[in-house]
Amino acid sequence: MRNDEAVRSVLQGTRTPPRSWGDKPSYRLSTGTLARIGGKAVSLTVLTIYENAADLEWIRAVTLRWIEQLQKLNAER
Repeated sequence: MRNDEAVRSVLQGTRTPPRSWGDKPSYRLSTGTLARIGGKAVSLTVLTIYENAADLEWIRAVTLRWIEQLQKLNAER
């Protein structure tokens, strides 16, 4: 998602097996981000269950917005 000198952010998906025979498997999305904010390393994790494409867009948007807001808040100091 982001890979520059101040931020490394990765989107991952996992499939979990069905709980019982006949159930559908479930899918989970997560982002892991390590950002340099004010000279310190900050780790952010966002998790969600994947049900449709809107969930993928949501996790991307939330992760990027949080990174931008943290960088903006730190720049104002």
